Amino acid sequence: MLKKQLLTVLLFSLALASGVCLAGSDAATGDATAGEAKAAGCIGCHGADGGGQGDNPPVNQLSADDHFTMLKGFQSGETGSPMMQMFTKDLSDQDLADIAEHFASKGGE
Repeated sequence: MLKKQLLTVLLFSLALASGVCLAGSDAATGDATAGEAKAAGCIGCHGADGGGQGDNPPVNQLSADDHFTMLKGFQSGETGSPMMQMFTKDLSDQDLADIAEHFASKGGE
């Protein structure tokens, strides 16, 4: 569990350090209900509640804004995860905000 939390913090730190941090007003407002359906591709690795599985970190421990910022970093390729870039490349900002709000609503430990 600690390994997953450290990985989550590391990935988020990389996203912030890469300069992809967005002001809150620039991020779309997410809808957790819409995000549930859009997150269907996420649950195979991160679990239905976003708590993480295996080596895949939990994503339910971030605020929606922080999660959105991280997803944008993956999407742009500025945060190094080819797998996450592939999963996010065709998603709109609204899709990312909805997914972020969905997992934030799960409120991890």
